Amino acid sequence: MDLRHVQGTIPIGMIPTSLPTLGMADRRQWTSLARKAALEQTIQTLSISDEHFGVVICGGPGMGKSVFARTLATELSGTTHVVHLSGADSRWLPHFSQVSHLLARLPDASDSHRDVVAALAHMILSDAAGSPVLLIVEDVQDMDDLSTAVVMRLLLGGSAKLVACVQELAHLPLDLVDLYKDGLLQELKFAPLESDEISALLSAVLGAPVSRTAITIFSHASGGSPLALQAMVVEQLNCNNLYLAGAVWVLRAPVIAHPDGPLDELVRSRLAEEPEDVREALEWLSLRRRAPVSDLLKLVGPATVSVMERSGLLSIVDDGRAWVTLYEPYIGVAIRGWMDSWQRRSLYSKVSNVLAGISESATPAELMSFAEWTLECGESLSSRFALKAAQAANSLFHPTLAIACTEQITQKNPEWLGAALERARAYGTLGDYRGAVIALDEVSRERLDSAPPLAYGRHVLDLCSALLEIDGGYARVDSALMAAETRLGDPADPRNGGDSRARDQALLMIRLAKLQYLVHRGGLAQAVPLLEEGFQKHGTSDFGLGCASLLAYCWTIVGREIDGVALANDIKARVNASDLPPYVRRWRENAVYTGLLWSGEWTECLDGLKTFMDSQSTLTFERGGETELALGLVYTYAGRIDRAIDVLRAANALLAEGVRGSSYGLSLSALAFAYAQAGDVREARSFLEQASLQTEPKGWLAQWTAGFCVQMARRWLRDPGAKQLLIDSANEDITAGRMVTASMSLFGATVQGSDAELALLQSVSTQRQGRMARVNALVAEGSRHKDAGALMRAAGIAAELRLDVVESRCVVLALDVALASGDTTTAKQAQRRLDALTPRLPGLPLSPHSQGPELTERERQVARLAAQGMSNKEVATHLEVSIRTVEGHLYQVFTKLGITSRSGLGDAGNW
Repeated sequence: MDLRHVQGTIPIGMIPTSLPTLGMADRRQWTSLARKAALEQTIQTLSISDEHFGVVICGGPGMGKSVFARTLATELSGTTHVVHLSGADSRWLPHFSQVSHLLARLPDASDSHRDVVAALAHMILSDAAGSPVLLIVEDVQDMDDLSTAVVMRLLLGGSAKLVACVQELAHLPLDLVDLYKDGLLQELKFAPLESDEISALLSAVLGAPVSRTAITIFSHASGGSPLALQAMVVEQLNCNNLYLAGAVWVLRAPVIAHPDGPLDELVRSRLAEEPEDVREALEWLSLRRRAPVSDLLKLVGPATVSVMERSGLLSIVDDGRAWVTLYEPYIGVAIRGWMDSWQRRSLYSKVSNVLAGISESATPAELMSFAEWTLECGESLSSRFALKAAQAANSLFHPTLAIACTEQITQKNPEWLGAALERARAYGTLGDYRGAVIALDEVSRERLDSAPPLAYGRHVLDLCSALLEIDGGYARVDSALMAAETRLGDPADPRNGGDSRARDQALLMIRLAKLQYLVHRGGLAQAVPLLEEGFQKHGTSDFGLGCASLLAYCWTIVGREIDGVALANDIKARVNASDLPPYVRRWRENAVYTGLLWSGEWTECLDGLKTFMDSQSTLTFERGGETELALGLVYTYAGRIDRAIDVLRAANALLAEGVRGSSYGLSLSALAFAYAQAGDVREARSFLEQASLQTEPKGWLAQWTAGFCVQMARRWLRDPGAKQLLIDSANEDITAGRMVTASMSLFGATVQGSDAELALLQSVSTQRQGRMARVNALVAEGSRHKDAGALMRAAGIAAELRLDVVESRCVVLALDVALASGDTTTAKQAQRRLDALTPRLPGLPLSPHSQGPELTERERQVARLAAQGMSNKEVATHLEVSIRTVEGHLYQVFTKLGITSRSGLGDAGNW
């Protein structure tokens, strides 16, 4: 069996009784979990007596090759004679280096290498006493020719199998290369663990799901190395940085290594035999993170760089200029953990004597890297360089570094206004809008009055953008815009310096702030023609790209979802390279998210969010709560309820302690909706109560989403009035031209809708784009005209979108219509689809009229109240009957419906 593409996977439910630590036995246990599929495949390969001579395990440092080989030896030890060939390095013992421990046992020395090879092979077979022989070579690239001859004699004689570990196939001895080419040795590639593999591994080890934010942080910090990952997890648990929030593991802060911790121990062991110049270069790279290769060459010389690259310590990439980073990022994490301030300053001083300072022509990446290294070593930056570095950091999405750079600039420096803008933009990227407002408010009125028009306009745009997201911000936006228009609207105002071109550009910034204000408050249809005009006239200028970002988002709400996503994707690179504040750029991100999700393309939306998290390593933790919330809403929309609850729990934990307080209320509303779909009445009502006590989210979109989640939760809980609230919301949206959200509300309201409600749903849905709009329209059409075919077509589209809950609703409606009209063929098709769907869903939004026994009116009353979470005593009091009577009715209900507990009542039908 070919093992070249086997990846490690975790079997569901395989949870160890205790967390592995860092002993060899525990490392083998961890590896057996991380590489279980590969382990099983390798054992199978070795058991085939004639087809294969063994397996070559390939992979970079830290991928667990040696631990895997030893785990394999442990698994086979009961039936196989295992021989580890790991003697002295062939550079110091040129002959029989890998079998030197056996050489001493030969009775007589021989001058004939051939005789020694034969004697060693015979000794190994004698020791095996008839058992199968497995040869394990952990560093096969160091094996000398005569040690290879011993191995080849045993393999070609059919007397043994081989497991060899090597970084690349090209490093194998030539004899083994020939065996591989002949198909007699199989390759097993150990790639770094991917995010999904890490998620499965940690969930298995820890016994509960792990937040996507934590998974991403562990993935970046460990580089996918199973051993580094194990060390990090153990260390973060020990210091309580990784903790259980409800039923989900989350991180309180990014991973930081501690001296003498498990990760420190692992890295010190890894670097123990490296020379001083290599260790010093690694310390420098750990602090510098990314540096020009030319600098490293000056620091340690070409020979050392070559040795480090061959040892798998460096990664060199060329994107127009050669850059070097650590191949294993966890080495940097550990080294930064053990270097104190004195060591950092000492290294900085020593390196500065060798390397020149940074040039004026440095790229943003070079500026950022140099600034980060300087600050981590406790040195200061000039105000001029600090501003340039902050601008570079913001452009490359490193907001925390941008803030650190601006802290080098004081109010006395001429760069103070620019520093305030960059600091505010960094806070905006982090989602700390109050911090952004504070940073901008630190600029005095006198300095603003003396600022050039364009700098003033940018300050107003950034300030208004941040104010939109904080309590009381709208009132300040009005006054800020009025003051800006008064100053910039007067060509004779001396504060404008007589520069008409700069004044015109500044006025465009003010206009963009006004358009953003309009959109933020829900005036999307009103804003669309103004934004279209701005984009068409001003193209790729900052103002034009700002209009395009807002326009893409507006389109996804007013009914042009597909157009909105296409525009947002088209302008992505230009927007990211613009000088627009992060608040404006985020409208483009929102367009992609809402456009994909609400048009039904939730899997593509999900992939985009995961890609964002994986690519934005510097923002993973800071924006983790927001991104987890976005992920949770996707899963909730898609009806993947178990996953939704886990992710939303993680979002809830992160947002509860973060600066984005209004998003916390939204996460509570989403959890209520998810639990309601799961049929967990108690939890759903608990989160509805908590959500009602929170600050209302800022902005029309967040407010609508929170309201929709609450209304849909109550709809699933069959609360009276929930349906009408959805219809009222839809009518409000229709009046404002927001056809997409109107259609969504109507779809939720018309699970059992009147003809007029369904006609409205059909009309609104035809004014939208995308496959979900087609589903909505077909459901309305099929329900109104009793057309089972239309309903089955809607079910087919929902199935393509993998929207199981929506598909079940369509199928149930089709089944009822088909049975009522005597269409047995369609009825059978619908029943088969429903039977396949039901096991996958915690509950159905609609139950077929044709299914289930008839309950008496009293049984329905009891069932309805019990489904709402009332106890038997409360039901008895409400109906003025005895508790025993209630128990009797519930027994009949459970028997007729085939359920065993009250939790099943939420799935049983409409009471």
